[in-house]
Amino acid sequence: MNSSPHITIIGTGPAGLGAADKCLELQLQYSILESKTQAFGHCKSFALKSLPEVYFDEGPHISFTKKELVQEVFKKSAGEPHLLQPKMMNFWKGLKISHPPQSHLYQVPQIHHASLQKDICDRPPLSTVNYYDWLVSQFGQTFTDLFPEVYTKKYWTVSATQMTTDWIGERIHRPTEKDMLSTLAGPQDAAQGHYFTHFRYPKAGGFESFLKKSLQKSQESLKLKCEVRAIHTRQKQIQLSDSTTNNFEFIVSSMPLNRISRVLDEVPQEIALASQKLCVTSVTLYSFVFRSDQSNETHWMYVYDPEIPFARLYFPKALVQDHQARLQAVQVEVYSSPYRSREKSHDDYASVVRGLEKMQLLREKDIVDSDTRQISHANVLFDHHREPARSEVLKYLESKNIFSVGRFGDWAYLWSDESYLQGQQAVEKIVQKFKMTKK
Repeated sequence: MNSSPHITIIGTGPAGLGAADKCLELQLQYSILESKTQAFGHCKSFALKSLPEVYFDEGPHISFTKKELVQEVFKKSAGEPHLLQPKMMNFWKGLKISHPPQSHLYQVPQIHHASLQKDICDRPPLSTVNYYDWLVSQFGQTFTDLFPEVYTKKYWTVSATQMTTDWIGERIHRPTEKDMLSTLAGPQDAAQGHYFTHFRYPKAGGFESFLKKSLQKSQESLKLKCEVRAIHTRQKQIQLSDSTTNNFEFIVSSMPLNRISRVLDEVPQEIALASQKLCVTSVTLYSFVFRSDQSNETHWMYVYDPEIPFARLYFPKALVQDHQARLQAVQVEVYSSPYRSREKSHDDYASVVRGLEKMQLLREKDIVDSDTRQISHANVLFDHHREPARSEVLKYLESKNIFSVGRFGDWAYLWSDESYLQGQQAVEKIVQKFKMTKK
């Protein structure tokens, strides 16, 4: 009789690698399955031939974790990282407005100041019915309609009325009424507000460098290019795309929660229906290398204008403090979902380039290299169906000894450090459950 459980880990993002590190620490038997040819999940990095020393990530990945354990894991993997103060900007109706806009209202055209002031003073009581009502209760209707509602439609692909508020946490800066009114007059010492003041980024190799050591330690237990085709919970067997099978006792899975029910056998109808209610945004990433005699020290920008298709962009060279001119790099994100198709998002190369030209960031004739890739799972959509459906599916999976972790496994707004730790916690839960069953 085994004295410890054998754990099968599905996925090599931060949650899967966190689980693997914990298995090593506890000297457990484990195996890792990865469907892709490259590991690291959504934390993978890549470079373009024309600028091989600069890495792009899948969106602007950074680490601002306060968890010492994760800081140490990342440092052992990538070495001493850059420690940077975030430099963010908003592009709104052709203007560049400092971030967050609610702390820099003096930069908004004067024509809006009277209504901004009135609405800030006349805000309704705090509401958590939906995200839009929450925004109005925090900032007033004028600001809500000028800024976050417009951005929500681009980034989340829905109106703020269609979203809940359980994901917000500290992500949105909430200045006091006094501070907001003061920023209408001019810059204030208290105006700088964001949920982190510094962040870390590897000096070389992109964000995935933070996780390379964890992957190397588990190389012998790793199997790439093996997509899970079926999970037979009675036989305790996983059927893989390479026609092999993998026996399991427990699973730590970072497979998207809206997909895993499709590969499970004998799924109750209510669980299948619940998983179908889980909605996600997709993103098309357009990455460019272009000639320019000007460097850019801004790390990333939020883009509000509806006629520009992308919602956000970032400058990879700024993250590694490479301010040399000649060749520059930028990546933009265009979002779509079942609520808004790619066509409605104007998700095409020509529209993206026109948007970058309108922002005066590049000229098409200066582009020397580009890459386009589509990511099916970009962000969990926090609509009103999410939480009851998520809870139902997670509870069922755990009853089958499947512990679902990570941003899309847990179907939550998790950062990389939270995903890593959740993978570790899943292994600890399994050990406890195994001990209970052996008593």
